[in-house]
Amino acid sequence: MPPLTYLRIHHYQEGPMTSRLRLLPLLALLSLTTCVRNPATGKRMLSLVSQQDEIALGKQSAEEVRGSIGLIQEPKVQEYVARVGLPMAKASERPELPWTVQAVDDPVVNAFALPGGPVFVTRGLLTAMNSEAELASVLGHEIAHITARHSVEQLSQAQLAQAGLLLGSVLSEDVARFGGWPPLASNCCSSSTAATTSARRTNWASSTC
Repeated sequence: MPPLTYLRIHHYQEGPMTSRLRLLPLLALLSLTTCVRNPATGKRMLSLVSQQDEIALGKQSAEEVRGSIGLIQEPKVQEYVARVGLPMAKASERPELPWTVQAVDDPVVNAFALPGGPVFVTRGLLTAMNSEAELASVLGHEIAHITARHSVEQLSQAQLAQAGLLLGSVLSEDVARFGGWPPLASNCCSSSTAATTSARRTNWASSTC
């Protein structure tokens, strides 16, 4: 029979590890139950962000764009880009979204889409265009990003990675404690991955340029 001291240590170390190992099937279940069918491709995709949250995020971000860059203060320009882009958006796989197509006063040649419906083109892009067909092509590309929920999938992957990182960090600390080793590698990995996740979160706006 093992010494009593061994039994006490073994029980103390096994408790936290066992309880945290139970989180593994929960994490796997989360990844399975949050897979939805992509409205544009028909394939299954990871989605931890609801359409309501997607729309709210897009509206908030669009307000920040309008406040920081500013819209072109020419009604005819705004009417033009909306006339070209909105019919395509309404004919897409997600016509129910609150679509907006606007031009921002930025000399850089660019166009970008935000989650949930907002699409922007810059003054620089409009100046560089030679025809309405070219503008329609660019706007169609940006609309496709939204209908395919690219930004939502990117955010969901980042959130799932964070959940996995948290679980891995906890388990690593338990393993290290059981073996008597300091969990330095886990901490380093945690900082690096967190920084990468943060960088990804700031890059969800789809851009053509």
